Amino acid sequence: MPLTAIHATTGDIVEAFDLTAEQWASMKAEAPGSYLIRRSNRPAILKQNLRGTRWFAARPGEGDPNWKPTSPEHEFAQVRIVKALRSAGFAARIEEPGYTPAGERWEADVFLEDAGRKIAIEIQMSQQTFDEYERRSQKYIQSGVKVVWLVNSRHFHNFTLGCLRSNGWGLLPVNGPVVKGEQYHRDFPAFPLKFNCPKGEPADERTHVSVFLPPAGWPVRELSLADFAVQLANGALTHSRGRFWLWKS
Repeated sequence: MPLTAIHATTGDIVEAFDLTAEQWASMKAEAPGSYLIRRSNRPAILKQNLRGTRWFAARPGEGDPNWKPTSPEHEFAQVRIVKALRSAGFAARIEEPGYTPAGERWEADVFLEDAGRKIAIEIQMSQQTFDEYERRSQKYIQSGVKVVWLVNSRHFHNFTLGCLRSNGWGLLPVNGPVVKGEQYHRDFPAFPLKFNCPKGEPADERTHVSVFLPPAGWPVRELSLADFAVQLANGALTHSRGRFWLWKS
């Protein structure tokens, strides 16, 4: 469910998650076509479910066939991360589009831009092949954007297996490609994202990101989404000797 849309008159980006009830009601009272879907520039319908989640929907028959619905957990993580970054003084945007030099489109779940740095934070709740991680990550890398993945903890083992195979390793070391806190993938790091809460009802206190700390590596430290985002923006993730990703906090 897209959380952002374009105001048809001003061209401003409107964020459904950052509006008061009064503002949302005022927007719904505006003429049809006042807000546009960002991907297609077609009229958007303003929607809200019983949990209070707001979003923008395409009209029937006008949706993007390549767009895949996102889960409540995915949207929860996007909103918590972008709000935490903004509260800490960083410029962060949600559903940020961009293009590679060859013209391939990408859309970051959360995009951080600060002092010349550009970081895309991608949230992956469903299973995905490692080839797809590589393909999507290379779009960012070619665009001069670093990418960090938050992977559903239930699928993180599949990510580590693909990571090892992509580097030509024949055997799986204990606990995957993380040894003494060093992640052995040169192009992009990933961290397990845990939702220990009822499906469809995510909560801050029961949502954590696992980071690997040197020199032990495992066991891990659990961070809230807000702490992870702010520490990432403050430089906790570093690329060591062109080989390893290290988290220092």
